[in-house]
Amino acid sequence: MNTGNRPFAPPTPCPFGRRNTTAPQSILKAAGAITTVFLLLPAAAYGHPGHEWGGNPAHGFLHPLTGWDHLLAMLAIGIWSGRMGGRALCIVPGFFVTFLVAGALFAGIGAGAGIAETGVLASVFVLGYFALRATEATLRTAVILAAFFSIFHGYAHGLETAIAGHPAYWGAFLAGTLVVHSAGVGFGLMLRRAFPARHPVRLS
Repeated sequence: MNTGNRPFAPPTPCPFGRRNTTAPQSILKAAGAITTVFLLLPAAAYGHPGHEWGGNPAHGFLHPLTGWDHLLAMLAIGIWSGRMGGRALCIVPGFFVTFLVAGALFAGIGAGAGIAETGVLASVFVLGYFALRATEATLRTAVILAAFFSIFHGYAHGLETAIAGHPAYWGAFLAGTLVVHSAGVGFGLMLRRAFPARHPVRLS
């Protein structure tokens, strides 16, 4: 083919539109590592380390950072919200915190501890899955799942530390929860920019 006097130049790859085939493998490896660590820490999954600290506000703030089951679920909520972007950045974590308090208040009946533990454990895997596959869910799905699973988390905490008897502890606990959410959102936004979705996330 005659190209005249113009030298042949290979096409310049576009850094924004090209699909990064290594991203899914990297994300799956990270998910596998997190899951393995979680499964190797059964005491952290069921014992809720930190509840023995009582109603001290400082301990309430630190507990979301030390209870692995809650930490992973709250990070997953933040990452999921960050990857979805838009309204999800505030709405999804907001629903989680709101229904966390509702679950803690509901714990006053003092029953169903086993169900709460099962729900907390399930939330780590379900929320973690959607945090990695954010494009597969709508904002409505994210809100429903965040509210549903946060009830179990709030209930589990409320059984150990009554919200009515320790308002300062719970205020600090919610502040710590928002810190974890914010860290997850920041990481989710980084993932959103580094690995843009092939299809836009549905926010309806």
